[in-house]
Amino acid sequence: LRQEQDFLQFQKEFYVSGSKYLLLDFVKGSGQLKYKNRVLKSFKFTPAFKVPAQAVQPGAVTLTRKIQTSGGWRSLKFGGALVIQMKSKAARREDRRVPRITVSRSDMASLFYALEEGSRAYVVR
Repeated sequence: LRQEQDFLQFQKEFYVSGSKYLLLDFVKGSGQLKYKNRVLKSFKFTPAFKVPAQAVQPGAVTLTRKIQTSGGWRSLKFGGALVIQMKSKAARREDRRVPRITVSRSDMASLFYALEEGSRAYVVR
């Protein structure tokens, strides 16, 4: 019940502020980029490096860093809680303790340009 109340409070906060945010459902392996109560983009993701869904704590996380290399590789880092990265054969992994999920190149492009540092995401399990 507490998690559901937190989630509803999170949605209410972003409906009022008019900011974009992410919803990540680890059970379904899907996510949504939302603005107010509208879904801007739905996408599928897979855990990278066989990360169990239990490794990611449910709740709100904040985007702390956007990474883009000269080769076009992109990732979004949500503190020490989660990293979203592009699918690639040579996936990068600096810290093995941080859970990672991978999305397609086109989905990552959409997320990368839609979100700014400080944007929030809510992890549902």
